[in-house]
Amino acid sequence: MLDKQSLCRYMGDLISGNDSKVSRTAIETLLTIHRNILYNEKDVHFRAINPDNPNFNEKVWSVVPARMFMKKCGWVPAHNRIFFNSDEALVDIIEILLQYR
Repeated sequence: MLDKQSLCRYMGDLISGNDSKVSRTAIETLLTIHRNILYNEKDVHFRAINPDNPNFNEKVWSVVPARMFMKKCGWVPAHNRIFFNSDEALVDIIEILLQYR
């Protein structure tokens, strides 16, 4: 079950603890990632991310509240990647991100 309260707390921490450009970029990137999964539900390519990817690492993974948000959403590490495994919560995750956009 999705812990919406924790997700909202991570978004609040993201916004209050970083400058607006960093938080806005992280939120937009997270939104794109989760929308890609929603719109391409059969394509497993969108469900795996390499956290060492410099672009992803700079925009999301290095920003602690954004990383915690992803983990709470159901992203799990395995084989040097992180994988999304929480389809039932996908729409709720996107709605939370839209609230903080």
